[in-house]
Amino acid sequence: KSPIPDPVILHSMASPSTIAWVMHQKFVNAIPLYRQEKEWQMLGVSLSRATMSNWILAAARDWLIPLVDLLHQQILQENYLHVDETTVSVMQEEGRKNTTDSYMWVYSTGQYAKHSIRIFEYQPGRGGSYPKRFLKGFEGYLHTDAYAGYNRVPKITRCLCWAHVRRKFV
Repeated sequence: KSPIPDPVILHSMASPSTIAWVMHQKFVNAIPLYRQEKEWQMLGVSLSRATMSNWILAAARDWLIPLVDLLHQQILQENYLHVDETTVSVMQEEGRKNTTDSYMWVYSTGQYAKHSIRIFEYQPGRGGSYPKRFLKGFEGYLHTDAYAGYNRVPKITRCLCWAHVRRKFV
């Protein structure tokens, strides 16, 4: 008799593929948990949105955050990085109006990097303190737009984006 593999979440019936499916549906296909709950019911499975939410949180805590931390360590070892930030709307964020701009910062290795890494980091603002904190220890070339907040990152060489310069002329 084969040994039963350890569960991906202790004391849970969740399989890795089920958690991956719930996360894929939510974050890739934008299907909220209440709709997924209805789909599971149609398949004859009683799976509450609270349970699915707990699965997502536990899987992120136990499996994904350590992976992102490792990727973060690796990205800081690169010679060239690309960084950009874009606004996102967050509904029902504690202490903030729904119309308040939040930001998703994207840190990416370059085309010729040994490892292709992209890390998305949510932040409530656009201040230069966010890339300064994230890029602590990075000492290479940083390809960005002309946003002055990146000037707060020490020991880097700024490489500005020609596409942003082009906007001023075209």
